[in-house]
Amino acid sequence: MFKKRIVWSKKTICYAIAILIIIPVVVNSLMFIPVGKAVSTNSVWVGFFGSYIGSILSGLFTLLGVMMTINDLKNREQEDKLPKQLMAIDDLIAFINRQYKLFLKGSNITQSAVVLNQRLDHTLAGPEESEGLLKLASEVNLNTYKTVRKLYDSFTSFRKPINEVSIYSESDIRTIYEACIGGLKAEKQKIERKIQN
Repeated sequence: MFKKRIVWSKKTICYAIAILIIIPVVVNSLMFIPVGKAVSTNSVWVGFFGSYIGSILSGLFTLLGVMMTINDLKNREQEDKLPKQLMAIDDLIAFINRQYKLFLKGSNITQSAVVLNQRLDHTLAGPEESEGLLKLASEVNLNTYKTVRKLYDSFTSFRKPINEVSIYSESDIRTIYEACIGGLKAEKQKIERKIQN
C-alpha cells in the first residue's frame, strides 16, 4: 500500500563492510605503537578496544532500528488516515459542487446582493454537519486546505455591496468555483493513487 522502506544503496553497504574490516586492522596496528611505559599487556588493550568498538556499533544499530520503527509507524499512521481523507474530500467536492450549481441556476435570473451574499455565506459555512468549510478542508491535508482557502479568501474579499449592482462578475465567481473543484479533484486522485499503491 503506502509502504516506504529504507533501501540500502550499494555504496552504503560497501562503506559499512569497509568500516567493519578496517576497524580491527587499525586497532591491531595501534597496539604496536610505542607510547612510553606500558600500563598493561596487549590482551587487556584488545579487550578494551573490542568492548569500546562493540558498544559503539551496538548503539548505532539500536539507533538505526529505532529510526526504522518510527518511520514505519509514521507510514502506517498516514496509511490509516487515507480513507478518512478520501471521505472528507468527497464531502467537500459534493458540497462545493452543489453550491456552484445553485449559483449557476441563480445566475440565469437577476440576483439581489442579499441573495448572492447569502449563497456565498452558505458556501463559506460549509456543510451543515461540519464545523465549517476550512475545518473540513484542514482534515484532509495541506494542499486541500490551500485550495479551499483560496475560495474562502476570494469570496470574503470581494463581497457584493447591498446597495450596488455588482463589484465582480459572475464569470469571476464561476472561475473561483471551478478552480476550487478542479484542485479538489486533483487532490482526490492523489489520495486514491496512494490507496491503490
